[in-house]
Amino acid sequence: RLLRDIDVSVMTVPSMNEILHGKSVNAVRDISILDIMGREPVVPIQSLLDASLHNRAVAITGGAGSIGSELARQALASGANKIVLFDISEFGLFQVTQELTALKGQAGSQCEIVSVLGNVLNSQQVITCLKAHGIDTLYHTAAYKHVPLVEQNVCVGVYNNVIGTLEVARAAKLAEVKRFVLISTDKAVRPTNHMGASKRAAELVVQHCASEESKTIFTMVRFGNVLGSSGSVVPLFEAQLKRGGPLLVTHPDITRYFMTIPEAAQLVIQAGAM
Repeated sequence: RLLRDIDVSVMTVPSMNEILHGKSVNAVRDISILDIMGREPVVPIQSLLDASLHNRAVAITGGAGSIGSELARQALASGANKIVLFDISEFGLFQVTQELTALKGQAGSQCEIVSVLGNVLNSQQVITCLKAHGIDTLYHTAAYKHVPLVEQNVCVGVYNNVIGTLEVARAAKLAEVKRFVLISTDKAVRPTNHMGASKRAAELVVQHCASEESKTIFTMVRFGNVLGSSGSVVPLFEAQLKRGGPLLVTHPDITRYFMTIPEAAQLVIQAGAM
């Protein structure tokens, strides 16, 4: 606050813990949103991570996205024997595959990484993919998540989020996938926009699938703002602040709950195991 009116950049030096672990005291960097989150990261229960991932064949729709790619990193770290990344974005899929291949080499892992360019609305492709790779655990993260864009493209947003979920859930049942986990959102709670309504409808689709006789366990997880994810409000806030303000909030009384991308991915994995 004292420096607010002076034209200077506020930066941070490494913590004592970082210095003790070999980081240079001179490693000055910009302040990250994680530095001011106000709490320590939530530590996952490793046994729950392993239950869904260790020695498993894992598929992730939307695997090139921020949550999907982190799920893939967690799967690799937990000893999955195969990771199938299913995404419509060629460039995103290429980037994530390159990163995972490098991580696999560093870890000396034997995990097979498969990249599938596809659309969740193509039911036959999804079924063929799941059967061909003998998938045990399927994380359905593929969705349109940006509220203003979905408001402008309602038909496409609803079709992708609702019918896409229906097709993937049906495919999971036909392929006898052991666990299906839908990544939902807190905006599905009493939704006030089309995106939230479409995700609530997707939840109802999964609830219906869970009520039918099947070898697949259906689960869904909601979470709020994920720091650094493609759907997070944080980059928007940061851009507003860098321009010198003003910081535009929906309403001054709104309480936003934040979590990191690894926390969100670990939450999804643990929920699937439970």
